[in-house]
Amino acid sequence: MKRFRMSLFAILAIPACFVVALLSGSGLGQVQDPPKASPPDARRLVKPTILILDNAGKATANLAAIDSAVSANIAFSDEISWMFGGKQQKGWYLYAPLIRQLLGTEDMPASKGFAVALAHWQQTSGLNPTGVLDEDSLGTMIVKW
Repeated sequence: MKRFRMSLFAILAIPACFVVALLSGSGLGQVQDPPKASPPDARRLVKPTILILDNAGKATANLAAIDSAVSANIAFSDEISWMFGGKQQKGWYLYAPLIRQLLGTEDMPASKGFAVALAHWQQTSGLNPTGVLDEDSLGTMIVKW
């Protein structure tokens, strides 16, 4: 009799657990993460600067603005959300070699040289020369690729 009660309990309890799990939404499928807030717009993080070309054609700019651009590039390389091919991308760090080739610089994205080269490229591409690789600049790069 004792064995019969345990069997009956197991027969009733196991299906009940599955029903509760399905109704609560924590089934066997994958659960999507809630959408994350996108990082603040780069134009709010960095003050616009005027890019001045010297006689040799090299870009020079306000050093404080370049330091801010370097900080923003470091953050955006991992955090900026952007669309490519109908899919949401996060960060542009994977594309750094291709971006450096387009800019014509050997400088790494976390350097002042990269920010200056980017500002020069932005100016020649008709963008605001902030030195920050934001979504607008990335979109223009994709069109050029």
